[in-house]
Amino acid sequence: MPKKWNRFLPALVLLALALSSFVLHKFYVSHYTLEYRDHSLQCTVKIFTDDLEKALREKNADLRIDERQDKTALGKHIHTYLQEHFSIQVNGVARTLNWVGYELDNDLVWVYMEIPALKLAPHTLSIHCNSLTELFSDQVNIFRVDCGSLEETFSLNKKKQDHQLGLSD
Repeated sequence: MPKKWNRFLPALVLLALALSSFVLHKFYVSHYTLEYRDHSLQCTVKIFTDDLEKALREKNADLRIDERQDKTALGKHIHTYLQEHFSIQVNGVARTLNWVGYELDNDLVWVYMEIPALKLAPHTLSIHCNSLTELFSDQVNIFRVDCGSLEETFSLNKKKQDHQLGLSD
């Protein structure tokens, strides 16, 4: 895909997600943004509420994602799920994504995590993500990475769960 299209892909995905707020969605997509800012790797995940709730209910049948739930307890469930299904290596070293928080926005959950205390922008990233693929065989997790010299948009799914940036062939 030409580089100039990489600029438009995230905007098109966001538009599709925004428009889907008004109708039931029949596609399974989540969006992950990784950015190096203020000496940390900041991660924002945008995921459909009903899909995430279904995944969390695999371990806790009574769990609901809504404003009436205890925000701290629900956040722990979301963070645990993402830790089990999404991981990052920075410059060849496995790193833990620290929990920052989440927000509910109609039928979307916005999740915020970070890897703090990175003196320099990463020169390599290895990403593993199989979020929601255990439930939806056609789940697509779209990534937009903007970390210094590492800029790329790509997708992961049930068949392709790993991606490396900045590694020579």
